[in-house]
Amino acid sequence: MDKTLIQFQGWLQKCSKATIYFMMMILTLTLVKSGFANIPDHLPEMQYEYPGKKLPIQSILGTWKLNDSTQIEFVKQHNLMVLEPKTHVNNYTFFISNDSVSAKGMAINWPPYDCILNLIDANTLEIKYLYFYSSDSLTLIYRRKK
Repeated sequence: MDKTLIQFQGWLQKCSKATIYFMMMILTLTLVKSGFANIPDHLPEMQYEYPGKKLPIQSILGTWKLNDSTQIEFVKQHNLMVLEPKTHVNNYTFFISNDSVSAKGMAINWPPYDCILNLIDANTLEIKYLYFYSSDSLTLIYRRKK
């Protein structure tokens, strides 16, 4: 084994866990501040537009139309509400709590895709599609299919 590696392993064994954690924290902060990790200093405010907002699940479930040819459907699956069809690798999912559903959902991916629901009235639903760590969004207005 290389002499330098053996010396490093010996030094590492003498260090306390606190020292190692401190060194890792310094290394991480250095990478983030240097731009190597490419992490922004803050999330866009848009990501937190509807924190904790809940909607009555019965007012969202069902089929919604964007225009004559495009439609989406919200279906209940166990403790989740799922937006179908898939628009990315995975469906958008929303957590259900009792008779309400979270207004903010996401499609599992990296980076994740976010989705915010805003029920304008009983027959009009605004959906804002967001991208993680981005201020770009796409807002679409859907009408309930009768």
